Amino acid sequence: MYLHHHPHLINYGIRLCRDQELVEDCVHDLFLELWKGRKGLSPTNSIRYYLLRVLRNKIHTRLKLTHPTADVDLYADHYHFQVEYSFEEHLIRELGNEQLQGKLLAALNALPARQKEIVYLRFYNNFDYQQIASIMGIGYQTARTHVYQAVKSLRVRFAVELCILALLLIIF
Repeated sequence: MYLHHHPHLINYGIRLCRDQELVEDCVHDLFLELWKGRKGLSPTNSIRYYLLRVLRNKIHTRLKLTHPTADVDLYADHYHFQVEYSFEEHLIRELGNEQLQGKLLAALNALPARQKEIVYLRFYNNFDYQQIASIMGIGYQTARTHVYQAVKSLRVRFAVELCILALLLIIF
């Protein structure tokens, strides 16, 4: 479980907090606590969902403890969350269109932090809206609204380029 989920947890944690040591400590603490309490664990439908939710809470708690005067509320709209590519980057690079890649990255990073995080959870991790709401500590409808607003914003900023990309994906 550790080997399978560790890279995803680090990747998500770094997007929430740029302090890699803090993120790695939180991930290790998470697995240590899981191991210690393994007899009392109940079944879950999605291990990754559970792990991301616990990691987010751990990072939030640790940031509050280590930076008590800083505004590090991961449940507010103004925290830091950075989007990077995964499969999309590979696909766009294969198509040889670096300008399109730059525009997509700029469009994603122009979104507010909360919307970037929700896009990451929804489209990179395939979580449903209820899981996203639970992970982020927001309401179900708020999660849906943020996804809608993010996609709408991306469509407006990136309409022509997305149409070209969609055509290329259909052709290939």
